[in-house]
Amino acid sequence: MLDELGKLDPSSSVAPYRQIATCLYAVIRDAAPGTRLPSNLELAGHFRVARMTIRAAVAELARDGLVVTRQGSGVYVAPRRGPGFFDVVDAVRDELAGSRQDRLPKATVVAQNHGVSDQIARRALDVLEAEGLDRDVRRTPRRVDVDAAELALGAAVTAVEAAHASIPHQRTLSGGQRERVAALLRGLQQVTSSATLTSTAESLELAQQHLRAEAAVLDAAQLARDHLAEANPRRWAHVHAVAERAAELATHLTPHDAAVLRAAAWLHDIGYSPGIASSGFHPLDGARFLATTDTDPRVVALVAHHSAAASEAVELGLDTELAAYPDEHSIVRDLLWWCDMTTGPDGRPMTFTDRMAEVRARYGPDHYVSRAMEHGLPARAAAFERAEAWIGERRPGLLPENDAGSL
Repeated sequence: MLDELGKLDPSSSVAPYRQIATCLYAVIRDAAPGTRLPSNLELAGHFRVARMTIRAAVAELARDGLVVTRQGSGVYVAPRRGPGFFDVVDAVRDELAGSRQDRLPKATVVAQNHGVSDQIARRALDVLEAEGLDRDVRRTPRRVDVDAAELALGAAVTAVEAAHASIPHQRTLSGGQRERVAALLRGLQQVTSSATLTSTAESLELAQQHLRAEAAVLDAAQLARDHLAEANPRRWAHVHAVAERAAELATHLTPHDAAVLRAAAWLHDIGYSPGIASSGFHPLDGARFLATTDTDPRVVALVAHHSAAASEAVELGLDTELAAYPDEHSIVRDLLWWCDMTTGPDGRPMTFTDRMAEVRARYGPDHYVSRAMEHGLPARAAAFERAEAWIGERRPGLLPENDAGSL
């Protein structure tokens, strides 16, 4: 499929991700339902863009109902469900062929005439322009408030730079995290310097979403550092290592899921801080504290339930309080548990089996933590196995060498 794709037009005023989406439309049209698209990495290499640009293009296809994403497997051509996107393209092309009008119709007109959404109508017009119809039939470009767009972008960049600078010497960030932030800022500077902003509004919105996600992760790292680095250095070493492992895995998730996983990894043990602990049950104490901050509620809930916390809550009679936070059943949750359950208390990597044995030895057989761990072992093991399967397909080098078949 890569051989059939065109290339980007650097002189075009159309945002790169929209150009890529248009290129993909052309090959998807003739592809059988269930055909797997090239990976984001392959597409990024072909078009010479960042993977976040590819994700934006694929999101366009998904919104139009042309592809489906199967978590852990890839992106596939969606089944045809009656008249759809390509039928609109054909119909509008035929209408234009017999028309004397000097510009493409508005998206709202196409949407009304063909019973589709404005989104699909706009994409259909993009495809027709890419075919060359814009040489004879032109569309009035959408107007963008350039000053407002650049101010919004500048504010977003400033927010991330401030968060970045808030961690002294970047010591709480892994090299991969620093590299991602730097690459993101470089890309946004290129957008800012662009003179044509005909369709930059969408690019700016997407860029700001990524910036906000990065800022949230940096804020989480700072919050964890403030409450654990000096008060509990050993626990901080564990948290730092868990966050670094999560950052390695996050590169294979969607941008939002990646940010949620990384933030939760930084914050999962914040309830151990002396200034935060109240009930003595750190998942609940951490969640209660985070709920009073600007932390994403999804991150708060992941902290509350991390590593089978529900079993400990039952032992302590705090299950009702913990139930106030939803326990999501997702690969993000499983990966957070995996990072925690394969990292020792001092930050060294451990197998799942050794980590469980270490917890039993540290607390003793009669401690509520040991009793709860036995009750919660099936849930821990199931999450561990799901995470191992997911990681094995993407980052097998991260898997412990001697843990296979130990459950």
